Parts: sequence; C-alpha cells; structure tokens
Amino acid sequence: MNRKTDPVDEQIGLRIKERRRLLGFSTHQLAGFLGISYQQLYKYENGKNRVSSAQLAKMARLLNVDLDYFFNGQNAYLLHPEKTDSFNAARLANEPDTMKLVKSYISISDPRTRGAVVELVTSITKYLGKRPA
Repeated sequence: MNRKTDPVDEQIGLRIKERRRLLGFSTHQLAGFLGISYQQLYKYENGKNRVSSAQLAKMARLLNVDLDYFFNGQNAYLLHPEKTDSFNAARLANEPDTMKLVKSYISISDPRTRGAVVELVTSITKYLGKRPA
C-alpha cells in the first residue's frame, strides 16, 4: 500500500527544515540526535514521508519549539499558500542570505545594537515601500 502525503506533511517538513537550518544543524546531525537516518529526515523535510506524533514530539524538544510551531498558520497554508505570510516566510527562511542575516543578528549580544539593526531594516523597508516603481 502506498500512503500518500498531503500539504500538512509538506508544511511540517518545511517547518522542520526551517528550524534545523536556523539552529545550524546539518541533516546528518539532526538525524543522529533523532536516531534516524539522514535519508529519513530528508524525506520528512520534503513532505515525502509522514512524521509520527512521537517523532514530532521528539523533534520539538530537540529544536526547542512547541508542537504548535509545526502547525502554525496551517489553515491559511491549506487554503491559499501563495498568499500567506507564513508560506512566504518559510520559503525565504530557506534562502542562504536569510540564514546568513539571522545568524549574524543572533551573534550580536548587545540589545541596543540589535535594536539598531531592527530599526535599520525597518527604515529600509519603509523607504523601499515609498519609492516609485
């Protein structure tokens, strides 16, 4: 019997990959922590295999997130994935520049400097939004 996966499996896989990358784990490292092969983790992350509830709970603990993290925005994703902020954020989170930016931001220990970075990015965003096309 060939079990089919659905958009929920893809969403969960995308969130696993997003968090793994954000924390700087390779597929081999996270798979080792979970006691599974990296091929199995790859299948989870790409929505090819379903993640059991026990395995998802273990991943949540290892990735330091609530179970809700994997389902956040799920209803909007199922209705119109291309129109949701969570879908676009998950897609952007997997881009190398985004990961580089987040890692750099995390490495800043001074709260005032972090605040200045947020203000800078916010100002750039506002500026670009006001510019003529």
